[in-house]
Amino acid sequence: MCLLLFFFSLLLTRALAQSTVRNAKTPGTGLRLSGAADNYLTLLNSEALEAGKTFTLEAWVKADDWKNTHFASTLFCTEDPETNHGFVVRAGGNRPNAYPTLALSTSEREIKVRGPQTMTAGRWYHIAAVVNHQQVSLYVDGQLAGQRTIASAYIPSGKQIRVGGAYYDNRGLTGLIDDVRIWNRSRTAAEILRDRGITLKGNEAGLVAWFPFDGTGSEVLKNKAKSAITAEYAGSGEPATGPGFTLATQDAGVGQIEGPDVFTARRGPGRIQVLVSNHGQTTLTQIPLAYAVNDQVVLRDTLTRTLAPGESFLHKTTVPVNCAPKAVSQLTVYTTLPGDGLAANDTARALYRATDSGKGRQTVVVFDSILHNYDRYGNPANTQYHTRQVVLPQDNARFSHIYMYVTLTCPAGGCGAEDAIGRISLVKHGKWNEIGRFITPYGVACGPWTIDVTDFKSELTGNCMLQSYIEAWWLKGWNLSVALEFIEGEANPLPYQKVTPLWQYDYFVYGDPTYCQQLTPFTYQASTKARQLTFRQTITGHGQGNTDNGAEFSPKTHQLVLKQQGAADSLAFKHILWKTDCAQNPCSGQKGSFTYSRAGWCPGQDVRPWTATIPIRQAGKQGSISPTTPVTVAYRLQPYLNLKNKGYDDNRHIEPSYAIYGYLIEKSDSLAGFLTYHNVTCESVKLLNGQLQVTVSNTGTEPVTNLTIYSYADGVRTGLDTRQMVLKPNSRQTLVLAQKFSGKQPRAIAVVVNAPHDDNGNDDVATLLNAATVERTN
Repeated sequence: MCLLLFFFSLLLTRALAQSTVRNAKTPGTGLRLSGAADNYLTLLNSEALEAGKTFTLEAWVKADDWKNTHFASTLFCTEDPETNHGFVVRAGGNRPNAYPTLALSTSEREIKVRGPQTMTAGRWYHIAAVVNHQQVSLYVDGQLAGQRTIASAYIPSGKQIRVGGAYYDNRGLTGLIDDVRIWNRSRTAAEILRDRGITLKGNEAGLVAWFPFDGTGSEVLKNKAKSAITAEYAGSGEPATGPGFTLATQDAGVGQIEGPDVFTARRGPGRIQVLVSNHGQTTLTQIPLAYAVNDQVVLRDTLTRTLAPGESFLHKTTVPVNCAPKAVSQLTVYTTLPGDGLAANDTARALYRATDSGKGRQTVVVFDSILHNYDRYGNPANTQYHTRQVVLPQDNARFSHIYMYVTLTCPAGGCGAEDAIGRISLVKHGKWNEIGRFITPYGVACGPWTIDVTDFKSELTGNCMLQSYIEAWWLKGWNLSVALEFIEGEANPLPYQKVTPLWQYDYFVYGDPTYCQQLTPFTYQASTKARQLTFRQTITGHGQGNTDNGAEFSPKTHQLVLKQQGAADSLAFKHILWKTDCAQNPCSGQKGSFTYSRAGWCPGQDVRPWTATIPIRQAGKQGSISPTTPVTVAYRLQPYLNLKNKGYDDNRHIEPSYAIYGYLIEKSDSLAGFLTYHNVTCESVKLLNGQLQVTVSNTGTEPVTNLTIYSYADGVRTGLDTRQMVLKPNSRQTLVLAQKFSGKQPRAIAVVVNAPHDDNGNDDVATLLNAATVERTN
């Protein structure tokens, strides 16, 4: 039974339209493509665009069906099948949902930027890909979906841009594409968000192609930008069209749920925190919201903040709600905006499934026996990728360790027969971080494996999207289970962390002089408050039938080298990439060559990252890194030349490559000066002589002013106090509230403290039960 379910309903008012997007696009037509190998557009005279290595591609797309392979459903392409040079923007992946990808060729082979697997068929999406010298970005509906810094030069293919099709067969788009725009400059995030729904003039700076696909006959394919680029249609008959996109006049969207986190929700009432956005053409001043726990509406309120078109706001309820009354509970948040033009983005959900094993150990289930495999015929139930969103604590400093447990079991048809790479990635703020890697066994079940992911605790906060992947290219596969365990109460001398990605390569070709043979060094400067610097790298070698049987069966010695700017000497760490204990693998009963030594991995095991602890220089100490001077970080691969570079040859020869993900993790004993954190904690509430006393503290790094305190008795709001005050960091204050209780005391009292710019809404609530017991819900 719910501890406190607060039911009240605010009068829902109509959203007011006060301003409109300039030049809003009127309904027109879009170009319909069949997905056939011979149905696409070629943009003649477009090959020069790549030469500048700075460009932006935009389009609205509505797929009839996303292809079940990650390399299909192409939107833009210059990728050359012979050289692999050029770029491709696509949105294939796993039915029924797809994830957008921007892939491009560099001197370090192909680089990919991926977005989350959230795109469904039958709905319009705006896709934008930006290449800006050494940074590539991917946007979906004006929001950053993926971004990556590349350290090597982009290699153009010299081919003309294809729209809706590729230079490979059977990789085309099935559906509608509209309002194609190509720019010879990198557009900013603000420009993409602002202009995605407007009608252009055709003379905008940097615009070299604009195809709205409106009109009839030859007008459909007319480039309305002022350039020499023209469209050539490939397909039978005249170009087919269908209803084009139009941005809704009013469209409120509910995005990710940031709170309460999965552990706070288990302990009692908390504040619901949800991202609300204006996706329409008009300004919204009142957006009604409803909240349901296990399909029962428990609260309604209204966001009264003015949201301009394209603007988002993290809304926090002032009424605490018990979001996890059962062992497995689901929170649903949705908008009931009258006249809302798009229902598809009106709802967000969070699943609360966690256990408390005692002694400061809490576990959240991420994946529970989810099938990973591949079906060349496109069965939507068979996929290599899966994603899950979990709401984790926003303040992880109290946890000394975070462990990830990974287990593989066999589906009804049996396990996959071969070893394959598997990984768990964290997708957040447009960044993809691999936090754990494993290799599947030959035909059997394995696990659980324990992977220490404490190094990523600064990122494992709030709403997190976790993606699983197993590179299984056969119908048989594995059922994957993943759980995260958070441990507190143990010694934790360096509780504050931040992580910096260095190298992120799924496929770094090794031994081929055609490509760069060394990872590009990074320049890095640690915080003056950092007390320890840790290098963490997960690297595995793959490929066989090459010189020295590289890279899978070839031992190599690499080096991590750090050189301080202006220093004569460098700090070096030797890394022997060779795992010799595969025969002792506890995952027994495997078939194949699982006992052979390999470059950093064994079949049927998790891949342990290689780490190096880099001391931060103290006064007068040598052999360490000074936080006041930049340092060059290099991971030097042992020189190697493969004399059998001939590509993929029926499993007898696979070119040598490394999968490399490297990070630097800074650790500190001080929050101030290391991170910026705004937070007020509601520590306790007491009822003395009929009045409420609330103790609040500033657990952040910045002063806090102007607190608003809401109090509730048995589910009914009884008080609203506003305090004009300054609460300094690391200080607390006890406040006596104005309202008084006389006669029969309430059975349950709840207090919510609200502060401007508070980064953590999970510790804003304190409750008092039976006027005697104080409970914290954070």
